[in-house]
Amino acid sequence: MALVAKGWLVALIVVAVTVAVQQIEGHVLAPQIYGKALDLPGAVILVAITVGSVIAGIAGAFLAAPVTSVVVALLRHPRST
Repeated sequence: MALVAKGWLVALIVVAVTVAVQQIEGHVLAPQIYGKALDLPGAVILVAITVGSVIAGIAGAFLAAPVTSVVVALLRHPRST
């Protein structure tokens, strides 16, 4: 829409801003928010999401943070027999 209404320069700026916001949200904000909610460092969440997406695609990325949280919880509090 911006290309039609305002020209190619405005369209390029709109695309650049959109990509920048998506990158910041995906690589900075989301790991920090997930990390605080799951009581894990943001770097751990980022690595988990990356590994999950490489192994299982979108489903792996979606499930990586909860699975990592469960694994860490089990390691922190081992069952006593």
